Amino acid sequence: MRIYNRLSILALAMHFSTATPIGAGRDITTDSGILHGSIDPSSPAVRQFLGVPFALPPTGARRWLPPTAFNNSSISINTTAFGPTCPQILLSTQLTPDVFSAKARNRTEFFPVEEFSEDCLTLNVWTPASTDGSKLPVLVWFFGRAILQGGAHSLANYRINIFGFPNAPGLADRNLGLLDQRAALEWVRTNISALGGDPGRIVACGKSSGAISVDFLHFLLPADPIVYESIMESGTHWFPQKSRHGT
Repeated sequence: MRIYNRLSILALAMHFSTATPIGAGRDITTDSGILHGSIDPSSPAVRQFLGVPFALPPTGARRWLPPTAFNNSSISINTTAFGPTCPQILLSTQLTPDVFSAKARNRTEFFPVEEFSEDCLTLNVWTPASTDGSKLPVLVWFFGRAILQGGAHSLANYRINIFGFPNAPGLADRNLGLLDQRAALEWVRTNISALGGDPGRIVACGKSSGAISVDFLHFLLPADPIVYESIMESGTHWFPQKSRHGT
């Protein structure tokens, strides 16, 4: 497996507010269900499937447990809008966490806006609207920001803060966020072929704490890494970041 530590990426900005639903003949069947995606008129060559659940909601009895795969291929899912972001502190508005967020009245610090929810284990897929039938390489992006912030508009959501990395002695698994990332990769390997991707050419990519996560994933299940190549920007497991809040 080849690993790249530096890469210059040219990002294409896409706007999703005026998305047009894809017709029934272009819906995609996956383990999570039949996905009804969309095409943005400003990027007509790209299909998008947003807010696709890859794991059951980590709530109730599943809170503090590893992710459980979302398997219900018979249901229909409208994937034309991003799902909620995992609970987090808004670092840009509140640098010092406390029990209650001053900017959110009586909402607790990890739920300052409506778009945050524990039911957040979803991913977003962008794929060409039409291809010649050949399977394309797949880039899976893991967001950074010190495992405290980030989410829904990235490719794969995963639990962060205390929900993803509780480090609690009473738990068998203390790095639930890494297990969420692994579950997202497993979903991609199983389903990406239906979306035009090559499951044998999956590239994991991340920046900052996302890059550190990508490196840790090499050691999670080394006999079955899933990824073909890795791209790590500004981070490896040899140089873990320290959160400003000590998380």
